Amino acid sequence: MEPGEKNNQLLFADEVVPGRGAGKKPWKVLIADDEEEVHAITRMVLNNFTFEGQGLMFLSAYSGTETKVLLQEHPDTAIVLLDVVMEEETTGLAVARYIREQLNNKFVRIILRTGQPGQAPERQVTMDYDINDYKGMNEVFKGRFG
Repeated sequence: MEPGEKNNQLLFADEVVPGRGAGKKPWKVLIADDEEEVHAITRMVLNNFTFEGQGLMFLSAYSGTETKVLLQEHPDTAIVLLDVVMEEETTGLAVARYIREQLNNKFVRIILRTGQPGQAPERQVTMDYDINDYKGMNEVFKGRFG
């Protein structure tokens, strides 16, 4: 811009959402599920959630491969909501092992979600794969929807 020339560019302030901890980075939550409806419902249910004055930022992955890539790009992800069955019956378990062993990420909380709880026994899975929580899909949305 030349001296004396008027600047017609619009500048926008960062959006501040009330109750979302202005000035604090949001917690990153990775939704890893092959069903779009699960992503939409999860976002709807957790949209206004805050923890320690910080809101949430959602990342979405629809396969094990996408989940791995996003975790490499966002090593500061706080929570992974991880479906067991995506491309294969044990994709989520392979991703959990990848997070802990390949990425050596002990920080991220892994919440395993499955529509088929008998497929991966809870006690064995939480211990073998260093899972922080294990929920059947019927538990995840219990009481939220008719």
